[in-house]
Amino acid sequence: MIANHHPNDLLTGVPRPPDPNVYSTPEEVVAELEASNWATLQAMTLVRDPVEFDGPMVDLSDAVIWGQKK
Repeated sequence: MIANHHPNDLLTGVPRPPDPNVYSTPEEVVAELEASNWATLQAMTLVRDPVEFDGPMVDLSDAVIWGQKK
């Protein structure tokens, strides 16, 4: 299982790591896994329960992938 910051988080205004290289979509991770002899069992973007940030409620997202070695 891989869970990672989704690039959507960069649009929320919530303090997040500023390096865009630490974010990925499920599709980007799947492309890397498939090229490395992994079968993708499931890949999705999960939106967490909204969190309050500086007043408004904000959705944060994670890229979550389940894979299995071929």
